[in-house]
Amino acid sequence: MSIVLSRVRPTILASASVVGLGLGSFVISRYGYIQDIGIGFIIAVAFTVMATAVILPEFMRLLGDGVLWPMGLRQSPLS
Repeated sequence: MSIVLSRVRPTILASASVVGLGLGSFVISRYGYIQDIGIGFIIAVAFTVMATAVILPEFMRLLGDGVLWPMGLRQSPLS
């Protein structure tokens, strides 16, 4: 899990920063309602990053092997 997080977190943060800056650029618009939409986009991206990069991995760590409950932990033979 720590190996996966070390690879995935930087990717999520880089992607979210690009999306946040792109959609957040609406804030510099001359129209008030477009500025409000830009602020909403920034808040939505921030909550999504928190959920994806911080909360979800910790929740998966708490579940441990229970994350794989639909598949089970047994490996099936390929024969």
